[in-house]
Amino acid sequence: MEYLIFNCPFVEIILSHNTLKVTQIVNDYGSEKAGEFGGLTDGRIQKLMYSAFGDESPMAYKPFVTNATLQRIPFFRLVQNFLEILHASSGIRLNKDKTLTTDSVLQLVKNASFPSSVLGANPKSIQEESDSEVLEAMRECTVLSGVTVVYNHSLMLSDEGKELLLPENCFQLFQRIFRTHYRVYNFDKTVPPGADPFFKMAFPFFLYLVAIFGSKYRPIKFYLTHLLNAYPGMYSPTLAYRVKTSFIDALLKIYGFIEPLPKQDPLRVEDEDYAFRTTDLLFDVIKLRKLPEQLN
Repeated sequence: MEYLIFNCPFVEIILSHNTLKVTQIVNDYGSEKAGEFGGLTDGRIQKLMYSAFGDESPMAYKPFVTNATLQRIPFFRLVQNFLEILHASSGIRLNKDKTLTTDSVLQLVKNASFPSSVLGANPKSIQEESDSEVLEAMRECTVLSGVTVVYNHSLMLSDEGKELLLPENCFQLFQRIFRTHYRVYNFDKTVPPGADPFFKMAFPFFLYLVAIFGSKYRPIKFYLTHLLNAYPGMYSPTLAYRVKTSFIDALLKIYGFIEPLPKQDPLRVEDEDYAFRTTDLLFDVIKLRKLPEQLN
């Protein structure tokens, strides 16, 4: 017996004898048609995934992003404060497992006012790095990006990190941290082993979709339709949960690029029904390019 478990105008996913079967109903996409890809051809999606803000990508950073704008990005402000502490102290000691010590955590949380929505916990309750996944992401992203280095159980700024910390290089520092966060750290931390290869590269495409459609509050399931139109092989019963945890909670929310629907209890609403919209901050940092296939 077969059960239809997902259907859209172009793809149906059927459960048959406990095996998922993907059927292409209409194969109109290819490399020449934009179809339902958010106005992009398949080739443009590939450019977006592998070089999210490159010259041929449909998405780009704005040419002039002020330091004042970057200071409004919660996670990046946290990174900057952390790097300033490292710079002022010529490095800090780490625990044996290379996590931040209690003293370093308390100093960081005390020196800046970050809401619970960013830290993932009440700042007053944070004593250890393990009390906030965001603190771990902050430390790891600085190391993975080459901005900091670990030496003899101490964490210190690299020579490149000292250069990037200069006010005139603030935007370069942001780009380095953001790319490391979504391209490297988020892979290892939030994407489960064996996940579809497209999901591991899908964040830029998801961000592009959010930039196009996110002016109104829309649920995650709206974006899932577009993701699955492009790559039906990405389907899994936990896809909504993975998108929420890997793309929204771990990235867009802590960068201040989206805001959840007011009075929405994330613990009670189903993942696919979790609704959000973009903030003005997102478009103070990125822009969408008008591409040939989108011109009339």
